[in-house]
Amino acid sequence: MMQNKINIKKLLLNGKNKCAIVSDIDFDLDKVANILNNDIKIIIFKNNVLNDTDFLNIALKIRQLTSLYEALFLIERRIDLAFLADSDGVFLDNSSVKAIDAIKILTKDKFFATASANDPQSDFIICDNEISENKLNKPIFQLYESNIYKNIG
Repeated sequence: MMQNKINIKKLLLNGKNKCAIVSDIDFDLDKVANILNNDIKIIIFKNNVLNDTDFLNIALKIRQLTSLYEALFLIERRIDLAFLADSDGVFLDNSSVKAIDAIKILTKDKFFATASANDPQSDFIICDNEISENKLNKPIFQLYESNIYKNIG
């Protein structure tokens, strides 16, 4: 098992089962640091308005910050930018490519999170409410409640 894959088990065993989705709209790195200071150990960066270059520049800063906090850093949907930013993986929603296709681009030591409990390739589930069925018995991370971050829409 790769080191990154071991980290998720450590998070779960330590009760660190919350994550935050950070939007590029009105982005502020201090807000990300504040979230990490509140013991949130997974940050997902979501692109809404920035061009790829600006998004990547911010993603690289978040990557540095999450490394300092020993937190996981995922990029929503954009496998290409996740690769360039050396993120810990990607969050794939229902409109994204499937994890099995993402594996072809990223290495197997990267994480693939989904909002669905039914994707056998995903490493864990990220949701903002209870999942009624988790037949694949995937680890579940809940979204951190904060009015400064946008939930999955």
